[in-house]
This record gives sequence, structure tokens and C-alpha cells, in this order.
Amino acid sequence: DFGGRVDTSMGRDFINDGNGTDDCSGHGTAVAGTVGSTTYGVAKQAKIVPVRVFGCTGGGLAYDFVNAVKWIVDTYPPDRMVINMSLGMGRWATLNTMVNYAATHGFVVVVSAGNNSRDACTQSPAAAESVITVGAFNEQRSYSSYSNYGKCVKTLAPGDNIATIPIQGPIAYATGTSM
Repeated sequence: DFGGRVDTSMGRDFINDGNGTDDCSGHGTAVAGTVGSTTYGVAKQAKIVPVRVFGCTGGGLAYDFVNAVKWIVDTYPPDRMVINMSLGMGRWATLNTMVNYAATHGFVVVVSAGNNSRDACTQSPAAAESVITVGAFNEQRSYSSYSNYGKCVKTLAPGDNIATIPIQGPIAYATGTSM
């Protein structure tokens, strides 16, 4: 459903578990489907470059997040590039500094607000000043109960029961600020 627009040769794996840039947890594929799949994506012609920071169980190391952003900034020109970070953790100045660095060097950095029903300013990279932090609203156009909130949230988008591409099968429905 990505029409050959996923370029794994330009991506990078920060997990080093033998899977390369292949998504084995499903989160990356669901997010990429929301962004750029032919059927469900909002940017149906976007080129997708996978940068893998989550293992097969869905966990990752914060230091890998920082190194991944640094690698992107060092590797690619910022022209027409969006860095999507559908991840979060407690507030960490190092990660916020790195995503701010990417944004001030011309990259559009879009991050999920988080799904903890708390102030997004207590989470990274959602608290970074130069990123677009996205919270979620539901089908009734009300703030989703799980979505983080507060002054660090720059915009809202639909987040409940979003149609996307799963690792296996024709369709999945996902919920969260990553969507």
C-alpha cells in the first residue's frame, strides 16, 4: 500500500537486533500508514524513510532517540523533510535539545503529545519548544481522554479509531496521539 515509496536503503536501524529497518512491533508501520499509505495516508505521495528506534516488544532506549535525530540532521538536507516522532518519555533535556536543534536547522519536527492524560510539558520530546506537538481529539470532536494536554500541545488531530496499515492484513484501527 506504500507503492514502493518506503526507502529502506536510506533508513537506519538503531536497535541492531538483526531486523534492520523492518518493523516487528507494528507501531512504525501503523504510523507510516497514517502518514503516507496510498489508501489511508494524509500524504499519499510522501517518500518514507524508516529510522528504527523500537525493538520488537515496542521498547527503545532514549539515547537511541537522540542518536537517531542527530543522524537524520547529519545525513539529510532539511528541504521538504519532516521528522515524525511518535514516541515519548519523561522530560529529558538532551532529547528536547536535539529535536530543537533539528527544527532550528530547517527540519519540520512533528511529535506526539503522549497518551498519559497529563501535561505534555512533562514529556519529551513533546515539551521541546521548536517542535509541533500534536494532541488527539475523538469522533465527537472533544479532547481524547488519554491525550496529553497543556501549553506544549500546538495542535490537535483525530486520534481515535484511525484506519491504517498493519504489519499483516489489509486494515487496522489504531488509537493514540501517534495517529
